[in-house]
Amino acid sequence: MKKLSILVLLIMALMSCEESEIKLQTDVIDFYNWNMQEVSEMIIFNPIDPDRIDKFHVVIFSDYDICMFKVLDISESGNVTIEGDKIIMSIDEGGIFDNENFNSTDQYRGNVVIKYY
Repeated sequence: MKKLSILVLLIMALMSCEESEIKLQTDVIDFYNWNMQEVSEMIIFNPIDPDRIDKFHVVIFSDYDICMFKVLDISESGNVTIEGDKIIMSIDEGGIFDNENFNSTDQYRGNVVIKYY
């Protein structure tokens, strides 16, 4: 978990470089058990009012924890939307997440970092 804490702090620091004078709060939502090769969409609970969200991003780890992807940087392979109390993450068939490196269900898969007012 120490590795995860350092990662979250790094992401928060990078996101804070673009913040305005209004102090934003941060919420990190972890998700697990997503066999991305078999299931192309995952929906998780969004605890933040969508009108208060300034920005967000998703980090996904491979089964072997050797690579990390920010989904929004790889828009040709996936999509993330927030609709009310749902965060909907989907991957494209044949994209970089649709393979055996992302099929474990015993794995910490990643997190959603939300900056909000």
